[in-house]
Amino acid sequence: NSKKAVIVGALSGGNLIYTVRFIKEVWANVVARNPEMELTIVTRINPKKFAKLFQKYNIKLSDYSGNLNAYYQNFGLVITPVLKDCGIQNKVLEGMASGRPVVGYDCSFLGIPEARHLEEVLSARNSQEFTDLIISAPAMSAKLDTLGLQARILVSQKYAWKDKIDSLGGVIGTMAK
Repeated sequence: NSKKAVIVGALSGGNLIYTVRFIKEVWANVVARNPEMELTIVTRINPKKFAKLFQKYNIKLSDYSGNLNAYYQNFGLVITPVLKDCGIQNKVLEGMASGRPVVGYDCSFLGIPEARHLEEVLSARNSQEFTDLIISAPAMSAKLDTLGLQARILVSQKYAWKDKIDSLGGVIGTMAK
């Protein structure tokens, strides 16, 4: 299972740019070092012009639209290819909430300051570190299971939508008085 990775997100706009960059700078090196690695991209958008690139690097596209939390369980790693400073990325929280280890660039986790490298996430400073983290995953599957569980606990304690909605309701109630 740790030889299977998944990216969830529309292959359009910035996400397409980051995903193609990830494939060229990271995934190409991963497959060169371990041809058994598999990547699935869950998207409703299939940019046909990248079909050869996907085929060359053992990448499958899926238009799965059911329960993503259950779908994540088919994969050893959740990958966030976004390489920009930003706040909380919902796809990162989704992956963490699934209990699967999430791998991304350091900036992918800026909006989640409690997420620590090798504790709740796998965080890379550059493309080479990203490649090395993915390549080393099969050898540390027990550690990754613990990391995924820790990520799930963190998200459920600090980023649960129900808690945020409840606290927002309290703020709105106070403002209405």
